[in-house]
Parts: sequence; C-alpha cells; structure tokens
Amino acid sequence: MPIGFDKDDKRILFRYEPGYSFDAICAKLCIGFDDSGVIRRYTPETLPDELEQKRPPTQDDARATIKRVFTFLQDDLVDEMCESLTETLVFKFAVLDEANPGYFRVNGRVFDCEQDILLATNLRLDWRLFCVGYERRTSVIERIASMLDDSEAFIAIGGDDERAIPEETFKELLDGFPTTATLKRYGDAQIESYIQDHLSLKKDYGAQYRRSLERRRTKACFKLGSPTIDASRITALREAATQLHGLLNQGKAVPEESWQRGILCVLPVLFPQYVAVIPKAIIKDTLTGKKREVDFLLVDASGNADVLEIKKAFDKRNLLMRVPYRDNKVPARELSGGIMQIEKYIHLLLNWGREGEAALTRNHSDLLPDGLAIRFVNPRGILLMGNCEFDETEQRDFDLIRRQYSHVADIITYPDLLHRLERMIEALGPLESSQDPAPS
Repeated sequence: MPIGFDKDDKRILFRYEPGYSFDAICAKLCIGFDDSGVIRRYTPETLPDELEQKRPPTQDDARATIKRVFTFLQDDLVDEMCESLTETLVFKFAVLDEANPGYFRVNGRVFDCEQDILLATNLRLDWRLFCVGYERRTSVIERIASMLDDSEAFIAIGGDDERAIPEETFKELLDGFPTTATLKRYGDAQIESYIQDHLSLKKDYGAQYRRSLERRRTKACFKLGSPTIDASRITALREAATQLHGLLNQGKAVPEESWQRGILCVLPVLFPQYVAVIPKAIIKDTLTGKKREVDFLLVDASGNADVLEIKKAFDKRNLLMRVPYRDNKVPARELSGGIMQIEKYIHLLLNWGREGEAALTRNHSDLLPDGLAIRFVNPRGILLMGNCEFDETEQRDFDLIRRQYSHVADIITYPDLLHRLERMIEALGPLESSQDPAPS
C-alpha cells in the first residue's frame, strides 16, 4: 500500500497506490476510468451498478478514508495524474499558506478535525508522521485535535512559528506511541497472566513485553545535550550545575532511567568532544559468541568510541571498603566491579575490531551525524558514581585508586562533577563582568 508525497513550491500532492483495493476505493470516491484511462466522475445517484456494488451499503457521499487516517473527497482528486494502468490515485493534500509564510496548510477535514494543519515547508514528509499505533491505523493529528481548546485555530508542526510544535518534539511524540509489535506483546503478556498456571508456554511472554518497553524507552529518552545547555557557555554551566544539584538533592527518589537522562544532559558541558551517545549498545563477545549490552557508548567528532557507565549517587561504603586492609582503604565491590565492567567492554570492543566498527555504525546510523563512522582507537572509559565526602585519609586512598586505574577509566564522583562546574563558572565570572557595556 505505497503512499508518497509530491511537493513543489506551491502545493503538496498525496500519491496512493491501493493495490488490490483499487476498485473499492474508486467506488467510494464515485469515479471510474474509461477505456483510454481517462477518469470519469459520478455522483452517488448516477454511479454505475458495477461500482455501486463495491461501495459500503451505508455510504451516501463520494469520499474515501485511507489507513483510517487520511480522508479525501472526490473534489480532491488531480484527474490528470490519476492512472488506471498503475492503479494510482493522486489527491490535493496541502497548499502554500499565504497567511503563515514558511508553511503549507492542510484542510482539517483530511484528518477529521476542526483545526487546519500547518506543515513547515522544510519538513520531510512521510506518511508515518501522521499514522501511529496498531498497524499505524491511528491518526496522531486527530488525537491531538481532540485534546485542544476551542481557541486553538490550527496545529502547526515544525518551522519558526512560536506556536508550532517543534519537529523534534513531534517526532518524539510519535516514538512514544506503542508499535504494532509492542501491542501484540502486550496482548501475549495479558493472555499469559491468565493461562500460565494451567498450560505450558513456549517462552516468558511477560519478560518479552517488558524488554520491548525498555528498548522503546531507551531509544526515545536518551540524547546527548539540550538546546538550553548549548545556548551559551556561562548559561550552560550554570544550568548544568543547577540540574546536577537538583538530581543530587532528590537522590534515591529519582528513577535510574531519569537519573541517567539528567546526567547525559550535563555531560556536553564538561565533555564537549562527544557528539553522540548510543544507549544500550549491543556488542559481540568474539571469544564466547555471546552478546553483551553496554550502558552507553560515547562517540566523539572523529568517530572514536568510549565506554560510559552511570551509577546512582550512593554513599562512600559503595566506593571504599569500611574495614581497611593494613591501614589502607581498598575499593568496594561496586567500585571494583564497575572498573572491571568497563575494562571488559573495552577488551571486547578491541577484539571485535573492524567488524564491530562497521556493525555499530550500521545499527546506530540514526544516532550519528551524517557520514560519521565509529572507530575503536584506544577506547577509554568514564565511570560516574558516588555522592559522598571523604576525610583526608579516605580521599588520599581514593585518589590513589583512581590513578591506578586511570589507564582504563576516569573514575568521577558527582561531587567531582559539581566542583568542576563551579570552578569553570568562577573562571568565567570575571570575564563576564569585565566586558564593556553595550552602547545605548
């Protein structure tokens, strides 16, 4: 059921090839084609019997709804572009809006809503922008319109209008809808909950559904940086410090996924060399043939990949053993385990080699800048963990541990992050205040 859009400077056309349902769609629109392929228009009253028999018995107008989302009238057809041989129908979809420069206007009737829809002229069109849910048969525009106050005159997507939904936000909204596969797994999980005590099942359908949700949340949520933090350096530093303070104040109340997302928004200020983050990256263990999941891979502007592990801000008993060994503080299980985890991932990346570079680049091309390829060139690790104050002896031993493993990973506590941010703000403060005032 191919659907496409043809766009020029003045209008957008909707091209539809219904395939086996071509005759039924034509009957709903009250049209036919003569022997030379020229379109013939009818009214519901003058429709030939052979077409009338293919229409729903309750339909009394000349319209057709495609994928339960797009509704077109006979008057929307572009006759000279419709072809019976290729079974192609072309409809007028949008026209350039003179009242709102930079936008095409779609009649709200197309989506069965009161408001017209404004689409930015630079918006890349795909029918999936409008269709979500099970078999993509839910109109996201209609759902939005049903929630709007009567004072809203239109729904704008993309572009520079301050009333518009930003293109990135709209795509995140689409990603948030459950897919057909997710809904099927939900149904399987529901059935399993009722019959698992009575029948033997092939697999754990509940776990399959939960993994599906986790993958969707991870893909939708994690993104390196934010427009506010990138706006200006001093504003970025202050915003990052405020955000980190807020996370630390909430502590254990913050879900792990929200914690990681918040920390990722802060990192570009301190590590501006990274241009992309790949969450839940699957890497191959070439020695055992198994697959392993890395929390995050950071990719710099040259494509070099590093490993990032973000742990919650637990106290120092998870960093240093409470009981010293011969008057020396030694790493606690959580710290030594985190270091070992990163070292193992780096080892696996290097063993995977060129094959792994190509596989990760191919599998995560949507998260990388155009043309950037991932490389494994002396990968390093970053381990973020711990929110605590050490005494002098503890700090000395902890610093010794960090230096010992510096060839593997930078071990950074959250107070370290705050300290770095505050020092950078202090360094920029005098520069900011000493600038000449703007001329009046």
